[in-house]
Amino acid sequence: MYKSTVGMALFFILMCGVSFSIDVSSCWQINSSGEYVLTQNLSGAGIAVPQLQYASQACIVISSENVSFSCAGYNISNDGTGNAAGILVNGSLSINYTNVTIRDCPQIWGYKFGVYIYNNSGTTVRNVTSYNNTDGIFLYHSDYNNVSNNTLYNNTNQGIYLEYGSHNRFENNTLFNHTNYAEAFSFTTGGSDNVVHNNTIYGNYLGLIIYGGTLNNITNNTFYGNEYAIELDAGPNRVAGNTVQGSAYGIYVYGDENTVDYNTIYDCELAIYLLVALSNNITGNTVYNNSDMGIFLDGSDWENVLANNTAYNNSVGIYLSYSDYSALMGNAAYNNTANGIYVERSDECLLEDNTAENNTELGIGIYRSDYCNLTNNTAYNNTYGISLNYSVDYNILINNTAYKNANTGIHLIDTDYTSLTNNSAYNNTQYGIYLYSSIANNLTNNTIYFGGYGIWASANSSHNNFIGNTIYNNTYRGIHLLDCANSTVSENRVLNTTMSSGILLTSCSGSNVTRNAASGNFHTAIYIISSELCTIANNSIDDNPGPGIQLESSSNCSVSGNTARSCNTGIIISGGNNNITNNTASSNTYYGFQHYDDSYTRAESNVAYDNEYGFYLSGSSNSNISDSHAYNNTHGIYLDYDNSDTTLRNNTIYNNSVYGVSLFPSSGSLLANLSMYNNGYDFYANGSNYTIETCLFLNSAGAISDYTNLSIEDNQSATETYSINWSASPGSSPTDKTSFENKFVNITTQFGTASIDTISWFWDETEASGHTEADFSLWSYNSSGAWTLLNSTPDTTSNVLRQYGMNPASIYGIFENSSSEEGSTDDGGSDSDYECFTSSDCDDCYVCSDHECILPAGTCASPADCTGAYQFYSCDECSCNGYDCIYDEDCEDGYACEEGECIPPECLEDSDCDAGYACIGYTCIPPECLSDADCPEGRICENYNCVDWKCTSNADCDSGFYCDDGVCKKESIPGGPGGSSGGSSGGTPSGQGGEAEVPSEGEPETEQAQQAFPFLEGDSSGGIIPDIVFNEETRLSSGWIIIFILILVAAIYFLQRRKKERREKED
Repeated sequence: MYKSTVGMALFFILMCGVSFSIDVSSCWQINSSGEYVLTQNLSGAGIAVPQLQYASQACIVISSENVSFSCAGYNISNDGTGNAAGILVNGSLSINYTNVTIRDCPQIWGYKFGVYIYNNSGTTVRNVTSYNNTDGIFLYHSDYNNVSNNTLYNNTNQGIYLEYGSHNRFENNTLFNHTNYAEAFSFTTGGSDNVVHNNTIYGNYLGLIIYGGTLNNITNNTFYGNEYAIELDAGPNRVAGNTVQGSAYGIYVYGDENTVDYNTIYDCELAIYLLVALSNNITGNTVYNNSDMGIFLDGSDWENVLANNTAYNNSVGIYLSYSDYSALMGNAAYNNTANGIYVERSDECLLEDNTAENNTELGIGIYRSDYCNLTNNTAYNNTYGISLNYSVDYNILINNTAYKNANTGIHLIDTDYTSLTNNSAYNNTQYGIYLYSSIANNLTNNTIYFGGYGIWASANSSHNNFIGNTIYNNTYRGIHLLDCANSTVSENRVLNTTMSSGILLTSCSGSNVTRNAASGNFHTAIYIISSELCTIANNSIDDNPGPGIQLESSSNCSVSGNTARSCNTGIIISGGNNNITNNTASSNTYYGFQHYDDSYTRAESNVAYDNEYGFYLSGSSNSNISDSHAYNNTHGIYLDYDNSDTTLRNNTIYNNSVYGVSLFPSSGSLLANLSMYNNGYDFYANGSNYTIETCLFLNSAGAISDYTNLSIEDNQSATETYSINWSASPGSSPTDKTSFENKFVNITTQFGTASIDTISWFWDETEASGHTEADFSLWSYNSSGAWTLLNSTPDTTSNVLRQYGMNPASIYGIFENSSSEEGSTDDGGSDSDYECFTSSDCDDCYVCSDHECILPAGTCASPADCTGAYQFYSCDECSCNGYDCIYDEDCEDGYACEEGECIPPECLEDSDCDAGYACIGYTCIPPECLSDADCPEGRICENYNCVDWKCTSNADCDSGFYCDDGVCKKESIPGGPGGSSGGSSGGTPSGQGGEAEVPSEGEPETEQAQQAFPFLEGDSSGGIIPDIVFNEETRLSSGWIIIFILILVAAIYFLQRRKKERREKED
């Protein structure tokens, strides 16, 4: 008996800790705490609810706290009662029923609201399926509720509807088939800090919409097959980590200050769409395989930021329209069928650190947008890398890289007042940088190489500045300006254009081409065609296979201070009224200066040496070459056929191997005040009409002594040819005559029978001092060694001896009478036989020795008297001063002459430069890269070239990626939307396209456990051992499990005791 009493006591003690459920078998109003369990299917809405917003009746009404209501697998359906709710939690502004749970309802249908939470907080709705209602689950003025693991479909208005609610959590729900403009999730006016996490939403007209409310978080949900997946009409809210597939609109933002980040949207029409939305942040999203735009901002001004997004395989990757003050930073747009990034009518935008590659049309396009800043962007393998089109003004492009584009690297059309600085364009098929109908732009310090054309500008692209650019190894032209008036091309380096000119300007009047360096160009280094009032100044052209500088059909231009060395031809002039001054042309294969079809050009103070022709004129009229030097050429100044009215004045022509000055059939030529010496022929005339005025034929040293001053007027016939050269004394004099200052000249007929109309010998008044001018006479020396008197009546007023109709024969000289000297020797000599009696009779620096003027050892009268180790000498105050050089051209290739010394260049060959650099034009040119940091994102530096990076193993890839044929690809989650491991109930069918992102760190983890008791927490359809979900919100109480075990033990004990007592009674 004692044991029985103890057992019963234990049983009752244990039962005191256990609560028992209350059965519900009809529509019910729950007014007290407890666990309520449905025992059968219910129909209708038998409970009236007065003064309830939006509904007046319900089937289950909960008006108490601490209530657990379970359908236990039974259904609740409406019988046609209008304005009703299936289950209602009926709170109020003054009463809140906390700790209410609604669960395990497989079907709630036919109501206005399947589940209605009214003015209540702390409610949990889970494992409920609500369909064919107006709204599946409706929360009104309700906060801090949890709606999870529910299924909602085929509701006519909303699946889950929140109005004026905050801090609610919606998690692991499935919502589908809300069509005909219905919404799966809908947040209306008010409310904040709600969380929509890890839900699956598909096949709806609108997956989720926030009409009103702020600081809501829409995270890690899966959307597919919706018309609109996500729509934000208010903000600030956050949409993060979601996957959207197969919708017309992926994420549609109509509100302000929202954050849309790290979402994946694919197989849609338009992935992310911002319409009249301000100050939104679109970051880290991946959008691909969308038929229209990846990301589209339309009419969305003021500080929208798009950063680190990836857009590929769309029509347009990222598109801005009428969206001012937007910033695009760190985005990647590639493999899009139209454009990578396109900005239309959006002013003051910022594009920085973006990459656009493999897009069919434009990598980055700017259309009718002003004051935009493009910095550090990379565009490659597009048709056009970076394009600014139509009324695009006041933009800035800095440090951008455009390469391997099928047409153009950087493309400007109708773009004005824009600055391009430190950009790099290379390996572009057609153009590195292209300007069309673009005005007043500045292109500075850009590098363009390995393309078709380096820089091309055309169609009235005027007032542009091209300054300090480096352009090399392009195929056609380094810089080509066509119809571009008032352009400035300055301080550029144009090297190694392989098939055409370095710098070409056509119809570019008023342009300036100054201080450029050009070498190695196949055709002309600087070529000006059909242009007026241009300035070509202080350019340096070296080692150019084509001409150095060429003006063709151009007029009123100034060509000054240029150096053209080792070219085909130094400087070519064609046109009229041009000024060619202070230029140097040396070591050119053919011509130093070439004038053809030229008129009224003035060439002054130029130097030509070591060319075949120093100055060459053909088909030119009224040209004037003055104050210039031509030396060490084959021909000094060469007037070829059909020149007229040419003037050569104050020029010095010497040391030319064939002709000093030559006239071939030319008319009206004037040669005035020329100095000629030590040429093959100082002067050579054939069939020309010309005038010589006081030209000096100097001795071979070029000294102003022993020279002849001639003036000639002659109209040659076509068959007349003769030459004039300085001559030394033939060794004898006419009887009783002595030479006047050794003025001998050789005038010789070369072809035909020549006759000089008028020829005059002049002398200077200072020379005549001490001489009797009236005794001067002109004599010719014949081949038999005899002298013939030509003229013995000098014009002592004009200091001239003149001869008419003279037939050029040999050597001509001026003599004077010999005077007798007392004490002459028996050989009959006179004073006239002696050169001097004292040193005062000699020229400067000479001394009289034995009646001869000689130079003392170590002295000089002219540079020609100096000899030694130096290449050049000057004679200053009778002393020789030696120099290695006078001009750069006197030095070896690449060396520069500074203060008479040849200074070596930076480099002569590649080995003189740092590793990877190339020696071009005697300057070390950097390679494409020296380290990976020099390459665009996604490329590495190999052998000084940027190449695409490829992985070799999974270890090379970031977490969540694997290596596939050199490319890092995202891992797929088995069973996720678009996965290949089979479908799920209400989910994506097996094998559909796409990849699900690996969950990011920080998301709530879920652990699956096995529970042996199906009547405890868990899936009611789970069978004998259903899956139970444990997480931080749903944990089983270990205390209740212990109580249950104790109850079971007590029950067994009690039953065994009763059975024993019956046996005892029977016995």
